[in-house]
Amino acid sequence: MLGYGTPYPAPPSPPKKSRTWLWILIGVGMVLVAALAGVLVVVATKGKVTDADDVAIGDCLRVTESASSVKANEVDCGTEEFHFAVVSKTQDRTACGDYSQLWFTGLSGDRSGEVLCLAPIMREGSCYQFPTVETDTALADFNDAACGSNPTVTGARVLRVESKVSSQPSCPRGQVPLFMARPTPAGYCLAEVTDEWQS
Repeated sequence: MLGYGTPYPAPPSPPKKSRTWLWILIGVGMVLVAALAGVLVVVATKGKVTDADDVAIGDCLRVTESASSVKANEVDCGTEEFHFAVVSKTQDRTACGDYSQLWFTGLSGDRSGEVLCLAPIMREGSCYQFPTVETDTALADFNDAACGSNPTVTGARVLRVESKVSSQPSCPRGQVPLFMARPTPAGYCLAEVTDEWQS
């Protein structure tokens, strides 16, 4: 009699392979991807200064205006663009003396946060716009300017750095001396290159 059956015993089922190694690899891969994403975020936001702790004394930054407020970004101190160097940090805005101030607001929006005292860093032969009216965005108005150009903001002046020395400057008549003792001594002789106040 013919029948349909198995001519020989079915082979035993292969033992289940452990996939623990696969889950370990997937886990390691996910950790690496997360770490890489974290590194990319850090690199992308490294230059942004949102708190006095983001920079150290001697570091350099540029200040720009954004939506009627200023934002600061850390830059290489060797840049040829106009920038500031951090001279000191204080809780007292009056402690900056002749240096520019960048303060950080508290959570309530007041100006109780730490203050950075800043020195402008300029190059001999270049021209800069100097704001003369104190506003919340005046630091952003202090910037590179084309020699002979008119100021872009009310009350500003465009001045050329006629000379730069590493000590108190001795300027000829008609030039304005400016000395910054810190972070490294810099003496400037500045000359007017615009005839009229911007109004």
